[in-house]
Amino acid sequence: MNACKVLAIDLGSGSGRGIWGALKNGRIECVKEVYRFKNGFIQINGGIYWDYVAIYRGILDCLRACKKKDLRVDSLSIDGWSQDYAYLSANGEVLGLPRSYRDPVNRWNNTQFEDAQNIAPMAFSRASGASRASISTLRQLWYDRNFRKPLFEAADKVLHIPYLMVYLLTGETACDPSLLSIGELGDVRTMHGSQQTYTRLGVTGKMPVERTWGSVIGRTNRSVHAETEIDAIPVICTMGHDTSSAV
Repeated sequence: MNACKVLAIDLGSGSGRGIWGALKNGRIECVKEVYRFKNGFIQINGGIYWDYVAIYRGILDCLRACKKKDLRVDSLSIDGWSQDYAYLSANGEVLGLPRSYRDPVNRWNNTQFEDAQNIAPMAFSRASGASRASISTLRQLWYDRNFRKPLFEAADKVLHIPYLMVYLLTGETACDPSLLSIGELGDVRTMHGSQQTYTRLGVTGKMPVERTWGSVIGRTNRSVHAETEIDAIPVICTMGHDTSSAV
């Protein structure tokens, strides 16, 4: 059996890296870091955002490094930090810059969320199985629904950062239970996204289809080929939450 050559993209809040590995007969035969790139937030008018184009460029550089080192890539997958996300419009355009969990508004929002009379924070925590945290995808979406209405209402899809990168590579949208759980959007009873939570938040229909770990989400598109000269590669669903993926 020939070895399967894979590229794992691990996104952190300070840097990203591409880890290339060879798998044969269910065993890891080789692992090496092929490229590392800087990541970080951008401060604009008092807000803190992620430069998602720079992150995407870093992923392309990981692929270019594999090409330069003559390392075949049969598939790739991406994990990253939790909580943060971007919006897509109905015609597939990214709406604005993704807000960072480090944004100062999250401290103010935490108090507003807890004091809200039309929402039950404890119920969400019990449903998700996650411990209550001052920052979560749930709380950030609640803030957007109430205080960034034009952006929230224009959004057709919500994509966590790892799946934003998958979308840029393939044109396909996705999510997985690991990010939904840590972000207080999951239901511990079903191990999937909580439809009750989606309804309360007003994001029913905005959340992408959940993918099964190990399944193919899509293949890298012509734009990726034009940038890297690498033919279409299957992009595999892994645990999008970096800590879950590491475990």
